Amino acid sequence: MEEKQISSRNADIEKNFDAFQKILPEFIKAYPNKYVLLRHQEVIATYSTALDAVVTGQTFYKDGLFSVQKISPRPENLGFFLIWHLSGDITSF
Repeated sequence: MEEKQISSRNADIEKNFDAFQKILPEFIKAYPNKYVLLRHQEVIATYSTALDAVVTGQTFYKDGLFSVQKISPRPENLGFFLIWHLSGDITSF
């Protein structure tokens, strides 16, 4: 993958994270410990497992421009999903 594409993906992930931070207080009350799928700074859906959110993102967004965040008061690094998704290799999950 070219550096420019990676930079664009990273920028999109950062924007999704900023959008997630804005909705987090409301979502912690409504969907604690669930996972949210975001694309272009918009919430797509919430899921019970991170894997369900990632599989949905990969199925519907072939360009890979989506993020998954855990709805929790403590930040959780889900960076391994990005690595898994970009590699396209489910065995590295």
